[in-house]
Amino acid sequence: MFSMISVLVADDDYEDRELLKLEIQRALCALDPDIRFAEAVSVRKAKQFLTTSIFDLMTLDIEFDA
Repeated sequence: MFSMISVLVADDDYEDRELLKLEIQRALCALDPDIRFAEAVSVRKAKQFLTTSIFDLMTLDIEFDA
């Protein structure tokens, strides 16, 4: 059905990012997709990804830099 799904996981906590990736893989396993993850640990990095790439799915849970 789907050949590749591009996912942006933006979270400043490593364990949260890993948990989100596992949950996404589990939720989409029936589709048997090729999931490509991009990880951002800051707003700046998330903005870089968003200006250069297109994502099918995004999770955004990072604090804005002061």
